[in-house]
Amino acid sequence: MNRINAFVIFVLVSFVFLWSSCSEGSGMTTLMDSGTNDTDTDGDTDGDTDGDSDTDSDSDTDSDSDSDTDTDADTDTDSDPECIDMDSDWWCEDFDCNDTDSSINPGMIEIPGNLIDEDCDGLTDETGTDSDTDTDTGTDTDTDTATDTDTSTCGTSVFVPECGTPTGCNYSLVSEAAHCDGLDNNCNGTVDEGCSCQIGMVQSCFLGPPNYHNVGACVDGSQSCVPIGEFGTWGPCTGGITPTPEVCDYVDNDCDGCVDDDLCCSPPIDCSYPVGDAQPFVTKTITGYPGIYNASDWNTAMWTWSLTQGPCDIVLGSNSFTMNGSAVTSVSGAGLSTLNLYFNLSGTHVLTLTIVSAIHGTLTCTWVINVVAPGLRIELCWDTTGTADIDLRLGRTDSSYTNDWFSTTFGHEDCGYNNCKDDLWHDVNWGYPDVGGHANPRLDIDNIWTPGIPENINLDNPSPGHSFRVLVHYYGTSTTTHPVVNIYCGGIRKTTFGVSPQVLGFNTAGWDDGGDGWKVADIEWAGGVWSDTCVIDPVLTTSSAYWVETGPFSWNNPTFP
Repeated sequence: MNRINAFVIFVLVSFVFLWSSCSEGSGMTTLMDSGTNDTDTDGDTDGDTDGDSDTDSDSDTDSDSDSDTDTDADTDTDSDPECIDMDSDWWCEDFDCNDTDSSINPGMIEIPGNLIDEDCDGLTDETGTDSDTDTDTGTDTDTDTATDTDTSTCGTSVFVPECGTPTGCNYSLVSEAAHCDGLDNNCNGTVDEGCSCQIGMVQSCFLGPPNYHNVGACVDGSQSCVPIGEFGTWGPCTGGITPTPEVCDYVDNDCDGCVDDDLCCSPPIDCSYPVGDAQPFVTKTITGYPGIYNASDWNTAMWTWSLTQGPCDIVLGSNSFTMNGSAVTSVSGAGLSTLNLYFNLSGTHVLTLTIVSAIHGTLTCTWVINVVAPGLRIELCWDTTGTADIDLRLGRTDSSYTNDWFSTTFGHEDCGYNNCKDDLWHDVNWGYPDVGGHANPRLDIDNIWTPGIPENINLDNPSPGHSFRVLVHYYGTSTTTHPVVNIYCGGIRKTTFGVSPQVLGFNTAGWDDGGDGWKVADIEWAGGVWSDTCVIDPVLTTSSAYWVETGPFSWNNPTFP
């Protein structure tokens, strides 16, 4: 058969097939609709009039009945799903795997053994019995499915945000004597146990897992050296902020480097608000609205501001600061959005704001406030203030500027109540220029009978290599009292003397060079005005007790056999 005949036969067969199909159906419409029974022309079986394959009558690709062109199921015109939070845990339903239970969301910590996926990662009880989160089938001998050999429980003594994140904890350490760094390296709830120290010294410390130190909300606390037997050891680490479960407040609460874990809704409270440092004798105002809490019910919600006490407050029996004019540790009220703080002492305080809202529930923010001043600052408080009159004195020892306590020779005096007050008279000349109209050194407060007010001597601009000596003098009304001296260098508390142990035998008054005198410490300045590299040596007897003598007082510290 030639090509022409084959072509003729192909045409005839095609014509017969086409005529047969048209005659059996509904004409050409049936051919274009591929055999469907609806009246549109899109080739599917739905009954709408558009050209897509869904069941609505618009031309987008979703299944709602609106006419927008987005790809979600809501009624707005953007392509983002609306944030709907049914259980008020600050997590949108698109991220929350159970939006009817506020204890289940991506910010929760997995609870092992309950077969519930608390953190919405698709796994249940994945924390195992150690500090990892893998699900391999290794051949090690521990009790979980990981390939390591760590069988210790993650976070037994402190909160660990995510057991799969390296915490830096070394649970096998019995003592931290080889790691005296201010960290809780074995995560047992104590810092630098087994490390020796000088009585009265103060250091920064962090009670959370070492890898979370200075990350996110985590801030150092402090600890003092206390006597244990013949030597000193570090006492409890107090203050500061350690990891807590993540909540939506614009802060990295669990200190994992991720603020709010990047997934939650916009909260009405902003705990990242910069509170900043404070200064002694200067009112610090914190504005909560607008700034921290920006919801519409700010003026009806209950605001509570709380502040921890400083190192002298327990000794004083009252607070060395005021909150909105009152010497209290907490103030509260409806719409109390403004807080005025006034500090008489340097130091570090933890400020907590709790807001109870009928709309948003209970919300909390926490900050650390450092009350700082430049140079050398020495503060005195005692437990019988208001009854006993005790005075703070400071001499300069690196030259002939001071050669005796209570000296009356011009240019050679020590600094005290009789010659060093900044607001009345000042005869001390140690070669330091005034700063901001204030003499250096100077006695800011002479507490004669006022309870709750400390005494303090400041030197704003000490020079490297200069050295000083501190004396506490019992002036009037003899009764047993227990003085405490805090020494700050560059705004950092370096020592606290007189808390543990207490000063004993300090009970005899006498004017000027009489009565009891406590020779506290020698100080050598080693840096700039904001440096904390000063060297402080307490004056202790051979039994590690404080040295108290009765006047007249020798200028040099005692020499013990």
